[in-house]
Amino acid sequence: MTYKLNNPALEKINSPIILLFPDGSQKNYDLGTDLVNDSFNSYYIISEIVAKNNVILLRLEITESLYNSWTGEEQTFF
Repeated sequence: MTYKLNNPALEKINSPIILLFPDGSQKNYDLGTDLVNDSFNSYYIISEIVAKNNVILLRLEITESLYNSWTGEEQTFF
């Protein structure tokens, strides 16, 4: 299964982006539209956003929960 970073605000970034993955690797993008069109093997959330030297650094974190209940709480399994 593949996942995307589906955040409409990411498409509006018009400067280079560097994704920093939890394992220490990184991936570069020219624009936010390139980032939202890419897919990943894990479900990530953005844990930190930093602007440095005209580049946006996005630190990612793997999350286990994919879905929220209608009240906005994390899904639980019994």
